[in-house]
Amino acid sequence: MSWLPRLPSRRVRIRLVLLLVSLLTVAAYLEAPALRAELRFRAAEKARKRRDFADARGYLLANLAADPTRARDHFLLARVARQSGAFEDAEEQLELCQKWEGASARVAFERLLLSVQQGAFRRYTEIQLRRRIEEGDVESVEILEALSVGCLVTYRFADALGYLSKWIELTPDNFQAHVWRSKARERLSDMPGARADAERAVALAPTNFSAQLNLGQVLTKSNEFQEAEKVFEQLAQRYPRDPLVAMGLAQAKSKLRPEGVEAARILDDLLTQYPDDSPVLLERGRLALQMGETARAESWLRKAAELAPWEYQVQYTLLQSLRQQGKLTDADQVEETVRRLEEASHRLHEFNEKFKQEPYNPSNHCAIARILLEVGNHKEAVRWLQAALKIDSNQPLANLLLADYYDKRGEPGKAARYREAALNPNGSG
Repeated sequence: MSWLPRLPSRRVRIRLVLLLVSLLTVAAYLEAPALRAELRFRAAEKARKRRDFADARGYLLANLAADPTRARDHFLLARVARQSGAFEDAEEQLELCQKWEGASARVAFERLLLSVQQGAFRRYTEIQLRRRIEEGDVESVEILEALSVGCLVTYRFADALGYLSKWIELTPDNFQAHVWRSKARERLSDMPGARADAERAVALAPTNFSAQLNLGQVLTKSNEFQEAEKVFEQLAQRYPRDPLVAMGLAQAKSKLRPEGVEAARILDDLLTQYPDDSPVLLERGRLALQMGETARAESWLRKAAELAPWEYQVQYTLLQSLRQQGKLTDADQVEETVRRLEEASHRLHEFNEKFKQEPYNPSNHCAIARILLEVGNHKEAVRWLQAALKIDSNQPLANLLLADYYDKRGEPGKAARYREAALNPNGSG
């Protein structure tokens, strides 16, 4: 049997086994971080798809804490930020993604969706995105979400309805698409359709806050106050300190029980938490008028008018409280404000109709923004002006209006940059 290979001794075999175990342990140790990162990334994507953005963000931040150069985690975090409305965070994450992987088609595409979702896009862009949807692009759902929201924030409710319906056709179990289609239908005065979508969203996501809140709000606007009260009561048990839930519950109770005792208690508690919230102050003022407490109504409504002078309902309700108290001089002054807001509202309606016909013309954005600036709604005006500049960064009127706005705010640096852009659109000197 001399031809058989000689086996190593028992001691050598033991040493070989120990060496192999050590090598496998080191390999497993080296592989573990990569495996954990992969599992967290997959969990983040699953959370994003079910619109649990907090969980998705947590997984991705854990990965980036271990390795801040992971481009795909930055990319997915940018997408999560866009979908949750954190647009500045989304842009920051796209910059970091590009830093670590260089310029790429996916970063350019996500940056485009980021702009579209904020309502800033040209006709050519919309046509190209629609074509991709028609061709069955793998990113069709992402495109439809961006287009839907972009149309909603620019008051193109009929177009939003079309995109949302296509989105639901592709993913019929997506509760968020039903929530947003409910809102679009409400703005188009289709309250039965709005309610149907709201109820479908809750059926798909029975514990989701935004779906339940939207259903309660739709029921209130449909004058279904008993059903609305039930929805808000359930929400209040889970979210006892949420201001929107408390407001909805108070509104329903004030309609069902006009004496207003329960509603007043809810709103008073809410005002201790949010003393400078104009919608809460308006609702408390309305309820005080309903209860015959005109003087107390005036105090809440005056504060609401200081915080949101552009809100027609605030000024009109304040006017009612003054008239009921016989304060005719003060009432005449507020009535002038009401007339001015009515005229501004009429002009806004005209420009909104024009905007629907020419949504890609930044001049229309500027016209709407100018009216909003006149009535004091600066935040909304700035949003429209920034959307105009995303369409055309050289738009002179948008730059000038922003320069004037920041001058008045005492921010000369920002004002100078916008003024320079208006006077020197091509950067020549």
